[in-house]
Amino acid sequence: MRYGISAWALAVVLAALAGFIDAIGFLRSGGLFVSFMSGNSTRLGVDLVAAGPIAALAALLIGSFVVGVVAGGLVGSRWPTRRKGLVLLFVSLIIACSALIETTGGGAVAMLVPLALAMGVVNNV
Repeated sequence: MRYGISAWALAVVLAALAGFIDAIGFLRSGGLFVSFMSGNSTRLGVDLVAAGPIAALAALLIGSFVVGVVAGGLVGSRWPTRRKGLVLLFVSLIIACSALIETTGGGAVAMLVPLALAMGVVNNV
């Protein structure tokens, strides 16, 4: 199947968005990711064995991402003809909530969890 220019443009924009948000998450978490779960699972495993302090946050981000994938799938399956638009709207709202949490001083963890959730949701586009 060949994709048109609009599908390629959407893919590029979403990849750039995920990279930008992942960079924010990486900097705010001290080395974890909000869209790269294999990196978090590696950190989780290492920190569990080494009794490191970051294991709980890694597990929380992985769980949030998985919940996001499921939530995005439910939104997409409920309204299949409007799937992309509704899922992207859902992602936008979650990212806006994370930005609001960050600007009101809600703390890094409170801001990172919705970002991981949003990155899980966006996988359904």
